Amino acid sequence: MRSLPALLLFTLAAAAIATAASEPAPRQYLGYETLMKSRRLDAPVDMSAFSPPANAAAAKQSFAGRLSFAAKQHRTGSRVLRDTYGYAAEPGGPVLQLPRFDFDFVQSGDALIPLRRGTLPGDNNYWEYLLEPGRVWQESGDQGLARAAIPFSLQERNANCLHHGVLSFLFGADRVVSQVAYQISSETCLYFKFDLWGLADAHYTPRESPEAVSAIRAYQQELRSRLPVKPIAALAADYPDARPGEFGAPDEVAPGDMTAYGFVIDGVHYAGGCNTRQGPYPFCEVLDLPSYSLAKSIFAGVALMRLEQQFPGTSAQRIADFVPECARAGTWHDVTFQNALDMATGNYLSPETWIDERADHIMALFNAKTHAGKIRY
Repeated sequence: MRSLPALLLFTLAAAAIATAASEPAPRQYLGYETLMKSRRLDAPVDMSAFSPPANAAAAKQSFAGRLSFAAKQHRTGSRVLRDTYGYAAEPGGPVLQLPRFDFDFVQSGDALIPLRRGTLPGDNNYWEYLLEPGRVWQESGDQGLARAAIPFSLQERNANCLHHGVLSFLFGADRVVSQVAYQISSETCLYFKFDLWGLADAHYTPRESPEAVSAIRAYQQELRSRLPVKPIAALAADYPDARPGEFGAPDEVAPGDMTAYGFVIDGVHYAGGCNTRQGPYPFCEVLDLPSYSLAKSIFAGVALMRLEQQFPGTSAQRIADFVPECARAGTWHDVTFQNALDMATGNYLSPETWIDERADHIMALFNAKTHAGKIRY
């Protein structure tokens, strides 16, 4: 047998190397086999698994319809890092369980947009969902299916704490959908910190919605309204006297408790990033943040100004004339709406700083699930 010329052998070897180099590396986490066949995730994965890789292609499939799944406890992993009030100690650990997921989405380009935004109440005793627009893309290792990722948050009912997560799945024509992988690795909640991860069997119901056009239009307007974003390190170049390293300083907020930070000046948003315990959050631009007392001041202030504009004298009216329970208490007979907005109702237990705000009994106000329960407190 005659041997191949050395030049031909070299050419074939070079071609093989070039072909291997052009093929994308297989996914390290949440690959096709995991989403289609695995029964459990043993541990949280790096958050980069929920975002498209650099070589991702435009999706060949289009998602329009309802995604639903119910997370099962035996397929959910969790790790409690801090639980000041013992929420996770309840038998069965229901607080460490995702509520049933059952929501409609529409695709526009590579954006996967929930038809309902904001807080989404349900029948769960602990949590309400917040959904934000995600992404859709194509990867060579997914057997022709498209891949999607959706950012979400769990918000405590009647409270402001948010626990941030992402879910991901594969989908195709004829209602084909993989399992959903979900993960929570950060929060805005100092008193209850946990990681949550797992897989769940999903259902995809394709359907057209009359709300789709308005949802897409609203999202496009949202994109147009966003400030231009630069990394916070660029602040030093744009403003030589600035010291960006002093933003998000560890002596102000411990790095493990920092959700996000940034600075806005001259119409530019200098973003400091959104870190989690598993790497950067992949949807920082739509990360939901609670406003706590800022909302009490701004919302109530604007509402009272509007009422005063429509009904002059509203701010001087007595709360007891509108809330029977306050009238019966006997300590609200001279308290006006303006007094409440000024945090000067006179109804407190101690005149000392932070005594009332930090008392253990204050949790009865937050934990009350009904208006009547809060009024009783």
